[in-house]
Amino acid sequence: MSFAKFAGILLLVSHLAAGAAHAFCSPFGGLVRAVGDVASDSNCTDNDIQSAIDAIAQSTTQCPATINVTREHTYTAQHLTISNTGKTIRIVGQGDGVGCTTGQSICIGGPCYTSPQVTISGSGHSGDSVLHIDGNNNVTLQYLTVSFGSLASDQGGGGIYFNGSGSLTLDTSVVSFNTAGFGGGIDFIGSGGNASLTLLPNTLILSNTALVDGGGVRMEGSARLFALQDQTLIAFNHAANGHGGGLDVIAPARADVGSSGYNGLGVIYDNDAAYGGGVSVNDGGNNGQTDATARFFSTNALKLVQIASNSATVAGGAMYLKPFLNAFPGSVETTANACLFDFRIDDNNAPDGGAIYLDYDPSVGQDLGSNLLIYPSALDNQPYDCGPESPAALGAVACASGTECNEISANTAQDNANQPSGAIVTIQRSTFNAQRLIMRNNTAVNAINANLTPNYYGGALFVSNCLVAANHTQDELVGVHDAESASVGLYDCTVAGNTIDNGYVFASNSDFVLKRSIIDQPGHLAYDHIDGTLTAQYVLANDTTGLGSSMLQQGEPQFVDAANGDYHLMPTSLGVDFAPAAGGVDLDGKPRDIDLIQAANDYGPRDIGAYERQSSFNCGAGDTLFCNGFEP
Repeated sequence: MSFAKFAGILLLVSHLAAGAAHAFCSPFGGLVRAVGDVASDSNCTDNDIQSAIDAIAQSTTQCPATINVTREHTYTAQHLTISNTGKTIRIVGQGDGVGCTTGQSICIGGPCYTSPQVTISGSGHSGDSVLHIDGNNNVTLQYLTVSFGSLASDQGGGGIYFNGSGSLTLDTSVVSFNTAGFGGGIDFIGSGGNASLTLLPNTLILSNTALVDGGGVRMEGSARLFALQDQTLIAFNHAANGHGGGLDVIAPARADVGSSGYNGLGVIYDNDAAYGGGVSVNDGGNNGQTDATARFFSTNALKLVQIASNSATVAGGAMYLKPFLNAFPGSVETTANACLFDFRIDDNNAPDGGAIYLDYDPSVGQDLGSNLLIYPSALDNQPYDCGPESPAALGAVACASGTECNEISANTAQDNANQPSGAIVTIQRSTFNAQRLIMRNNTAVNAINANLTPNYYGGALFVSNCLVAANHTQDELVGVHDAESASVGLYDCTVAGNTIDNGYVFASNSDFVLKRSIIDQPGHLAYDHIDGTLTAQYVLANDTTGLGSSMLQQGEPQFVDAANGDYHLMPTSLGVDFAPAAGGVDLDGKPRDIDLIQAANDYGPRDIGAYERQSSFNCGAGDTLFCNGFEP
């Protein structure tokens, strides 16, 4: 063999060896470590998890390393660290009786288990997170429980602390019974680049405690949360002295939540805090210049994303939003945004904002409010505040026909003595824009209370295609205060069957627009005109006193079955074909402006109220399906 040929072979071998760690990954992945009892199991490479982590110098997303963790040991007093930049690691718990293996996985071709198999516990080791990750790493935890981490009130991440770029994915894993000042379960901070936290099916964040903020999960910095699939749950977490019992989103972090929850429980369930029992979206005092945003949408058309049974001791049972404003030395604005599509908010409680509390920042005399936007469907065009990509790109779907979406139901605003003390939705110098909304069976002083004192950045209350029914309020259903020139309007709404102890249906001291709506509240005047200008057009009310004198109907609507909550109009009812055509769809998502042959057009073919009649069928108990417009 010539020297040149031999040298060429040596050079080729050298190149192959240099690239083997990355370019020549086996079909089953990269390096595999196996943790167990090395004294009795010769297949084990490491006697503890930290040693296995340290043995992985570097790995890539194309060729990830795997650490198989067996039950040959119990893992207590754990403080695991992943700090070297450039690691991609899967840490996988193995079931009972499974020994060490350096094969890529015990269960190639599908999921091994439907519940965690190995517990990594911080019990016996206080002052550190159970798992601490920093730098640029991509880590997946599978079939693991992370529990009993215990940190002081000035520390973050009792169970898991992540500060860096890359990703953390939890798959069939539980983070439970951890305590920290911030992020009792998980404190996730994006720094030095973008970072993502992904919760996959059978992942539960349970019974963690934040001594300050973020009982279950706290998101901060250039971080995003993705909780998009069924069988995911953030529940029973606590932040009694701060924000976000279940989830705390701090600017410029973002959260995308589309999971239908776990075994019938809403994805954000039975958490508690002082502010935002379920979710808090806020600046957190970080003075950032990018908004904090949380989006809730459904990825299952029949099982909607749901925030349920949470509580706050101060404000915002389900959700609390607060921005940040600082005009000196330079203008710094961080708005808190929540964008809701095809959702349910049920059975939450707080003294004020039983469901939702929108707060503002008055720091420099130029009040900056927060924004809550409710859109008919995640498949519609998105508002600019809800970017960057459409929820449809993340798997969002429209709720199924016949499913009541965008519903705020059975929430309470009550004090410790169970007495009404606030509103279900409280709007403090902020914007509440709902283009499809049902409010039903709530109990409070008001269903909606808006303090829209004019400010540099404005405030608004705008609701269209809404049903407000079977609520119990101590005072008016909707109260608007100090709005002056702020935008306030209700369009295409049905307000009926509510119990109002005192006062009017609406009370406002601002300009107020009420169009194409039905007010069926016998014994109550529709509007208390304190100040400003009322514009009421194409309105049906039991008593039109105070609404004006034109384009109104006084009388009683005929509903299909109000006693059982069906507020579609009968074909012969007042309000059918009463207003000019204006396009769009109704609360059911069905076309507007259907001209019924037998109905006289008072001002045009459009029905007023939340629903448009789709046919001329005479409705009765046996014809409800057709009355709702579902005929073939």
